[in-house]
Amino acid sequence: MGLRAGFPGEHITEGLVLHAVFDALFEQKVSLEGMVLKPNMVFSGTECVTRATVDEVARATVRCLRRHAPAAVPGIVFLSGGQDHLVGFSSSGEVRQRGCPRQVHDLPESVVA
Repeated sequence: MGLRAGFPGEHITEGLVLHAVFDALFEQKVSLEGMVLKPNMVFSGTECVTRATVDEVARATVRCLRRHAPAAVPGIVFLSGGQDHLVGFSSSGEVRQRGCPRQVHDLPESVVA
């Protein structure tokens, strides 16, 4: 089940995005051991009336990563994704506490070119 009944974000992230990313990396023979994954967290859509809690976001994000990020990927970095930086750090902190399958780092969006 997704964050809430009818929430498609988790399905889209895992079933479409992560699957396509790792298929393409495999086809290009990219060494997963040398990469850092920069995925989205699984948030409610912008038009969703009922927003997911930080806990719900963390649970759905960890579930997606456990199912679809190969064990060879050594690290994961989250950007704020357009959310308030405090909410972003709180969300990534929850992802760490929920047992993300890899080392998780926060990277402020202003640092990324």
